[in-house]
Amino acid sequence: MKKILLILIFICFGFGLKAHDFAVMNSDGKLIYYNICSNTAPYSVMVTYKGISPWDYNGEYSGIINIPSTITFNSITYSVDSINISCFDNCPAMTSVNIPNSVKSIGRSAFNACHGLVSVNLPDSIKTIQDNTFAWCKRLTSIAIPNSVTSIGYLAFYGDSSLTSITLPLSLKTIGNSAFNYCESLTSIVLPDSLESIGTSIFENCKSLITVNIPSTLDSIPDYAFRQCTSLSSMVIPNNITYLGGWAFINSGITRITLPNSINTIKNYTFEIHPYCVKIFKQRWYVVAFNPYKNDVLIYSLDRIKNVETTSNKFDLPEDFNGEEYFKDSFGIIVDNYLATEEVLLKVFDEDVKYIETLPLHNSQKEVQKAIDYTIFSYKIKPTYDFIKEILSHGRYIEVLSPESLRNEIKGILKEEYERYITLL
Repeated sequence: MKKILLILIFICFGFGLKAHDFAVMNSDGKLIYYNICSNTAPYSVMVTYKGISPWDYNGEYSGIINIPSTITFNSITYSVDSINISCFDNCPAMTSVNIPNSVKSIGRSAFNACHGLVSVNLPDSIKTIQDNTFAWCKRLTSIAIPNSVTSIGYLAFYGDSSLTSITLPLSLKTIGNSAFNYCESLTSIVLPDSLESIGTSIFENCKSLITVNIPSTLDSIPDYAFRQCTSLSSMVIPNNITYLGGWAFINSGITRITLPNSINTIKNYTFEIHPYCVKIFKQRWYVVAFNPYKNDVLIYSLDRIKNVETTSNKFDLPEDFNGEEYFKDSFGIIVDNYLATEEVLLKVFDEDVKYIETLPLHNSQKEVQKAIDYTIFSYKIKPTYDFIKEILSHGRYIEVLSPESLRNEIKGILKEEYERYITLL
């Protein structure tokens, strides 16, 4: 009985698949495929893909596609009123699309993975940019959303890495999750005052984003909204915002942010970890733990953890994990598996010699040469970010002799700082 049921279900789904009804050449001689939406007056069709499914004939559209507002087939004139779901999906050779005002709707994923698409003209007749509509259009540099559009779906422009400019209309009310995620060339965007809500991760990984406004019509900034926006250095949050989502600015370039008194909720991010050991460094406590969500061993500062709960879940501490061995080649709490352990020679001057002798920078510290006004120390260590900061904190009293790469990095930092002071003068 189960076998018969499965076969019947398969057959029923098979009947739901529909090939294009016919194809007609447009005025440029390009063949465009259609499905009939209404075969009684008023007659209408939708633009579709070739074959039964969007994946039957990848790349059936190429170059510039001008969609007509009406077409005639078998002596019947049809209005072109929509574009099918995944209609142009994975047509990498298509470069431009002009859509007439007769088109009232564009299906989700309509232009997904059109890697060669450079420009598209959207009509004033559409009301929604559906989910995934322009995802992975890697050559699309700019687009203007018409004033008729009230919503933009999730992942609508996801991965459009060349997109530098997008104009949003005053009619827009909602923007979905990750709508502009990985738009890595987007430098600025103006959110209209008509907006009522924006989705999580809306600008996540927009690494070139420098300026963005928060309109007065919004009351919240969602989770991960500006995560990895490394060029975004400051933001003023208006008084209408009452909720700030979890990790909204994590790993961004934010160094200055103004929070209004209106905020009554700042979401804490909650997750489970498997604690391996604790470490104290410069009077601060840290926990080394495995994060199942990220599938990695990470280090958390205890003073930044708001609350801790012990769960009933159990885990096995890896037999090969040893806290001392884990930090053996690190200066502090940064463990960088991509850095090689190197022999570092530091030349320490004047009163800092006694300081370094009594408080070694690392357990591998050895005295190599001693003179009247300086001492050279050697270390077997990874030149991590916190080790570089420690060297710089000693100012003129420490000189890096080797390796050459570390010496040049310190030299570059000092040169940049010197030029900054010269500019101020």
